[in-house]
Amino acid sequence: MSNNKQHPEDKLWRKRLFLPAEVDLTSWKSIEPFYKDLLQRPIGNSQELAHLIRDFDEMGRALIEKNVRLHIATTVDTSDQEAARKLQYFNEEILSKLNDYTTRIIARFMENPYRYQLDPDLYGHLEKLYQNELDLYVEENVPLFLKAQNLIQRHSAIIGGITVEHDDQSYNLAKMSVYLQDPDRSVREAAWRAMGEEKIKVSEEVDEVFDELIKLRDKQARNAGFENFRDYRHQVYNRFDYTPVDCTRFHKTVLKHGVPVLKKIQQNRMKQLGITDLRPWDHDVDPGNLAPLKPFRTVQELVNGAATLLDSIYPQLGNRLRELDGQGNLDLVTRPNKAMVGYNSVLEETGSSFIFMNSVGLHSDLKVLIHEVGHAIEKSACLDRPFSEYRHAPMEWCELASQSHELLALDHLDTIYPSEADRKRCIANAMEDLIEFFPRIAKIDAFQHWLYTHPNHSRQERRQTWLTLCQKYGGLADYSGLEQHLEISWQIIAHLFLVPFYYIEYGIAQLGALQIWRNVRENGNRAMKRFLGALELGFSKPLPDLYHQAGIRFEFYGPLFAELIKLVEDEYYKNSADD
Repeated sequence: MSNNKQHPEDKLWRKRLFLPAEVDLTSWKSIEPFYKDLLQRPIGNSQELAHLIRDFDEMGRALIEKNVRLHIATTVDTSDQEAARKLQYFNEEILSKLNDYTTRIIARFMENPYRYQLDPDLYGHLEKLYQNELDLYVEENVPLFLKAQNLIQRHSAIIGGITVEHDDQSYNLAKMSVYLQDPDRSVREAAWRAMGEEKIKVSEEVDEVFDELIKLRDKQARNAGFENFRDYRHQVYNRFDYTPVDCTRFHKTVLKHGVPVLKKIQQNRMKQLGITDLRPWDHDVDPGNLAPLKPFRTVQELVNGAATLLDSIYPQLGNRLRELDGQGNLDLVTRPNKAMVGYNSVLEETGSSFIFMNSVGLHSDLKVLIHEVGHAIEKSACLDRPFSEYRHAPMEWCELASQSHELLALDHLDTIYPSEADRKRCIANAMEDLIEFFPRIAKIDAFQHWLYTHPNHSRQERRQTWLTLCQKYGGLADYSGLEQHLEISWQIIAHLFLVPFYYIEYGIAQLGALQIWRNVRENGNRAMKRFLGALELGFSKPLPDLYHQAGIRFEFYGPLFAELIKLVEDEYYKNSADD
C-alpha cells in the first residue's frame, strides 16, 4: 500500500438509493428475494418500467463491487487460500445463480410494450447492449465460466509464485526486471537467463492450464451457436463497430507501416549500444547505456510526484490520485506472491477505484501509475451515468483514457525531472516503446486468432505458431539459441488467460491517444476539456460517436496509422541522443 490508511468497506460506500441496507451480499438467500420481487413487480406504465431497471442496476452495482473486492484480495496475495476460497464461493454460489435472474429481468424489460415510451436518447444504446446479452446467454455456459475462473486463478498463482535466486537473494519477476536495465550487458544477460530458467520450470504446468482453457472456451462458443471462440468473444465484448476481419487488416497495416520503422529504430539502438546483434537482454536498457532513471525513493514520493504532474496537464487533475491515496486504495509496491499485473478496478458502490501495480523504483513505475490513474479518471467521469452498462465502457475507450494521459504526461516531465536531457531521454524511450508496441499488439492478437480458430492444436503447434509470429513482428530481435525461451514467452501474458482477445483494444486506443496528444499540443486546454467531457459519456453512445466527441477518428488501419507512426518516429529522432 502507499500508506497505512485502510478504511472499512461500509465506511466508504455511498448511501444505497434503492437497495435495502440489510441485504447480505455474500448470501444468496438474502439476495434472491430482491430478484424475485423484480420479476413479480407489476408494471403499469413506463415510469414503473424505468424503476424496475433502476433497482436492478442498483443491486448489480453492489454485487460488482463485492466481486471486485474479492478479486483484489486474490491478487494482493496469490498464496492466500482463504481469499481464493471466498472468491470461488462468490462465483459459484452467487454469480452462477444470478445469471438466470439477470437474463429473465432483462428479457422482461425488452418484451414490455412500455419500453417504447422511454426516452430513446437515454435507453436506446442500453437496449442494444441488453439484446446482445440475451442473444449470448446459454445456461450450459455458466458452469464452464466458473471452471475457467478457477483455471485463471491457478495461472495467476503459478506466475505470481515464481522466484529467482540471483546474487544470493530471492526475487520475484518484477524485481528481477530491474537488472534488465543495467548498463552492464553481462549483468543483463545473467538476469534474463535466470528468469528464463524459472519460467521454463513452470511451462508444462502453464500449458496444462491453457489446454483446459482452450477446451472450455471452444465449448462455450459452440454452445452459443458460434463456429469458434474468436467470433463469440468478439460479440461478448460488444464490438459492434468492427469485425475480426478488420483486426486482420490491422495486422497487415502494422506489417506494412510499423515493422519497417521498428527495424530502423532497432538498428539505431544497436548503433547506440555499440553491438552487432540485438539480444533479448538488450531491449530494456537505455540505448545510451545510462543507468535507469529513479525519480522517487519512496512510494509516497511516486504518488505525490504523479499527482503534481497530472495537475500540470490540466488543473486539479491530480486530485483523483490524491483521493485514492487518502482512501487507502493504492497497492503499488512489488513483493513475493503478489500478482504480476497492473490494473485499476472501479468500486461502483463506493464511487471510487483501486489501483494495483508492482513498482520497483524506476521511471517505468511513473508511467504505469499515470496509465492506471487515467483509468480512474475515466471511471470517475462516468460514474453518475444511470446504468451499469454505461459506466463500463469497452476497452477501446477505457484504454484511450489511460494511454492519452501517458502521452500527455510527456510534455510535463519538468515537474519530475529538472534536467532537459533526462526529459528528452524519457520521451525518446517512450517513442521507441510505442514503435515496438504496435507490432507486439498485432503479434498477440494474431496469436489469439490462430489459437481459437484452431482449438484442437497441439502444444508444439502452439509454440511453433508463436515462434513464427515473433519472427514476423520482431524486427531485428535475435533469439538464436534461445528458441526454448521464446516459444513459451506468451505464457506470462496475463491477458491471454484472464481476458482473452483483450489486446487489440490497446492498439486501437493508442492510435486515438496519439490523436488526443496531437490535438492538445495544437489547441491546449480547449482540446483537453473536450476530451475530458467526452469521458463523461461512458458507453452511452457507440464507439465512433465517442471518439468523435473527443475530437478524434475511430480508425485503426490504413492511412491514419501511417500518419501517426510517422509522428512517433519524428518525435523519437527529435529527442534521441543519436539524432
